[in-house]
Amino acid sequence: MMIDRRGDQMIVEPVMTAVFVARGAEAHLTNAVRSVLHQTLQNIEIVIVTGSPRSQSFAVASRLREQDQRVRVLSLGDVPTLGCSLEAGLKAAHGKFVAFPEADGLVPDGAYEEAVECLEGGGADVACGHVVAFGARRGFVHNAGVIPDHPVRGAELERFAPIIRDDAIWDKVYRRAFIADRGLSFEAESPFADRLFVVRAAVASSKIAVVQNAVAWHRIHRNEQSDARSAREWLEFVAVCLDAVGARGRVVSSAYADGLIRSEFIRPGFLRAVQEPDVCAVAQSVITRSIEIADESTLASLTIDLRWALALAASGHISTALSLLEAPVPRAEEEIRSAALDAIPAGLSSVLGLGEHRVSDAFRSRVLGENAGSRTSPPAPALKTAPDISVIVPTHNVAPYIDELLDSIRAARDVALEILVVDDGSSDGTRDRVLKQSLADQRVRLFRSPGQGGGQARNYGVELARGEYIAFADGDDLVPPAAYSAMMRAAQDTRADVVTASYLKFFVSSTWNAVDGYSYAYRRRVEDVALATHPQLTRHRACWNRLFRRDFWMQNAFAFPGVPRANDIVAVVSALSAAAHITVIPDVSYVYRDRPGLGSMTSAVGAAAYTMSYFAEEETCARMLGQLDSVAIDREYWSMVLATDGWGNLQKYLSVQESRDFEEGDAISALVRRILALAPAAALAALTPEQQVLWHLAGAGEWHRASILSRVFDGDAGQPLPTVIDAVQPLTDIAELASRAIGWVTWKYVFRRIVDDSTTRTNENLRDAADLFFDRLTSRGINVPLLPTAREYRIWRALERGPESVLRAWDPGLAVVEATLADGLRSARLSGAVPLWITDARIIAVHDRDDSAKYPLAVVRPGSRGEWAVTLDADCLPERGRWRLWLEYEDEWGTAARARLQMSAAARNRILRRFGRIAPVPTHSQLVTVRASLAVRAAQRFSRRSRR
Repeated sequence: MMIDRRGDQMIVEPVMTAVFVARGAEAHLTNAVRSVLHQTLQNIEIVIVTGSPRSQSFAVASRLREQDQRVRVLSLGDVPTLGCSLEAGLKAAHGKFVAFPEADGLVPDGAYEEAVECLEGGGADVACGHVVAFGARRGFVHNAGVIPDHPVRGAELERFAPIIRDDAIWDKVYRRAFIADRGLSFEAESPFADRLFVVRAAVASSKIAVVQNAVAWHRIHRNEQSDARSAREWLEFVAVCLDAVGARGRVVSSAYADGLIRSEFIRPGFLRAVQEPDVCAVAQSVITRSIEIADESTLASLTIDLRWALALAASGHISTALSLLEAPVPRAEEEIRSAALDAIPAGLSSVLGLGEHRVSDAFRSRVLGENAGSRTSPPAPALKTAPDISVIVPTHNVAPYIDELLDSIRAARDVALEILVVDDGSSDGTRDRVLKQSLADQRVRLFRSPGQGGGQARNYGVELARGEYIAFADGDDLVPPAAYSAMMRAAQDTRADVVTASYLKFFVSSTWNAVDGYSYAYRRRVEDVALATHPQLTRHRACWNRLFRRDFWMQNAFAFPGVPRANDIVAVVSALSAAAHITVIPDVSYVYRDRPGLGSMTSAVGAAAYTMSYFAEEETCARMLGQLDSVAIDREYWSMVLATDGWGNLQKYLSVQESRDFEEGDAISALVRRILALAPAAALAALTPEQQVLWHLAGAGEWHRASILSRVFDGDAGQPLPTVIDAVQPLTDIAELASRAIGWVTWKYVFRRIVDDSTTRTNENLRDAADLFFDRLTSRGINVPLLPTAREYRIWRALERGPESVLRAWDPGLAVVEATLADGLRSARLSGAVPLWITDARIIAVHDRDDSAKYPLAVVRPGSRGEWAVTLDADCLPERGRWRLWLEYEDEWGTAARARLQMSAAARNRILRRFGRIAPVPTHSQLVTVRASLAVRAAQRFSRRSRR
């Protein structure tokens, strides 16, 4: 605390100043300010910047000033710009630290105290934290994957470079001396003054701090749309930011450019906004510049269509880029045939797999499907004695399906094949059927596997193969007639080590196309790429939709292991990792049969041996891909493992093994722990809180608790609350589990159930919950995301005092307050009485047709016997019409409560009844009618008469 003596007066300098800009948020300003006034940090001042003294924002702010002397109000005129308002608030601030919270948002309890502690503890210039959304939806918002989950008291920006993408000002706290020393200010005329200030401050900072818990609640409005903004102004703002971040170095500038590319430049809305010729040139310049400084891993992580759209936009072909994103195939516009498309940033050439091809030719052939004429395909090969492709088919008890498979392979066109069937001890007649096929077609050859399992059978087939290329097929699937010839032509044409094609997967009642999954890895033709430039290929590791050059496979691929599940993923990943020349074609090359019957791979998922096999093979893949040291590969691979493939195997094991007491649980937990230890922190943070919890419980060996929570997460409301509490308790002991995930799961599945379900409110349940909330969570500094103005906050505060207090917190409290309305010409007098325990209250007006339009009218100061009287000014409300009046007060739990005002009208004379601006509604005792002023009504009446 700083003390300044000026003359005979001692002035205490505030620790912190919160600056509110009250523009268009008058209905929510009161709650926003109160959330700051209730902070645990002592000695806070609040500066509210408003419009003119005649504005609604000034009227609301003035009433807040009357209630608390820590509130100051600045009036700047009729329509102050955002930059002017923020700069005025900054200049008026006296605190050592300054924050700029949203006027329609909220600040969580203790947020500013934690921010100041982080700033002071590490000597940082700016502190930031994550944000929770409320209103139309509830959850973490834009910066949840950027802000780390642990507190950071002082670190260079380069350590957490993605934070530069978070340009919101309301989740930051700044050291005011830092702002002054660096000469930072808000640009008066910029519509993005706040965001530009945030970027410049981050670049200028020597150290940053990160708050572990939420620092802001951001209100999501129904049907919320992005800010109306001029596309040119926004692009000019981005150009200035690119200049600013460039001064900080490559790490920060590339992180900023990565965010622009992923969140802005590939959005159809952005492309529609920049189609005008004068804006298009600016957009082309900014996009090209961003691509040049972006990390190549960001470009590689985009799907093929998004890469092409980005290339088109960078070349100035905005409308074609837009059509590519909005339609399966864009229209072939004349502009594509120009050479201008060849002038794309160099970074896009490799990830598009262009090689030495002209960009315009490649686009026309690969995207538009036209004959580009840049090369000619070789003639279809004539059939010959030496096979072009050796197709290796491992079989085991697939008699009902093997004929269909072999018939489909034998129907292959324009390619010389040998079909090597390696049987793994079939006992259902599979061998007899294959022998019959071999008598009909000498290309079919049958062998007995020297080992056991599909992996050993495939390895033996590779040893027997004589073809220049090898392919694999399973005994119960199908191969389209043109599949092998299309892949072979692609391999010969591009000298590829591996050719990968699309495929179909069919079930009993439906068919699934691979083009609709795996980040559209197979949607467009791509040539001469590696795994680092086309990392979406890591999302699918099956061997059967690919063609491998046999010499390449023999030199680089790992042998197929003899394991019961996932026995091809290591071999395929090893081949893809080693391949320098991969070609992808969109042709359907394989049809996979998903058969859930007994003996199928699908029905075996969840068995202990199969789950162990999968996780063991996945660990090998993870270590192999980790050696490539590619951010793009890591991003694609780990999102697939943690959210798709691995997640599916984990859930299946939980559902199947619950009745079997989780066979091999310890061994599988050890595998899960090793996999989680290899996963990047960013990949884990990108998971939902529920996914994070189940993964870490599995790694901790808490299988029964994980199974319970898995059912709860899936909507099983039948689990008793004590069981759920018991399942959640160990989460606080898992140091690797993000506190954000623990707090969210606790709130959603334990606390909300207490709030919403009256049957759970037994003393025993409440005591167990209190132990979880206040002993275990508090000990780790974990906050449950409680909305400060909601009922849940009141119940939480009651639970802190003990279970006995909770039942009182459910009491709705004061429901109705009797009042008398005596109207006047310009204002009205409202009076009544309240219980003696209410010492501070407000009269709130809510529009009868719009519940979101809420405005404070007057401050209530009850007398010694609870009596009160206030004057209601009609000018305090922005609209005419009917308004519902409430008495808002603070209850014993520190939350805002409302009581309905039941009004009776005082005696009225005829003049007031005719000319008064505020009048009761005779048919509804809670409504008042607000009329226009006498001058306005007279003008309206004169206008009506003149029109007659």
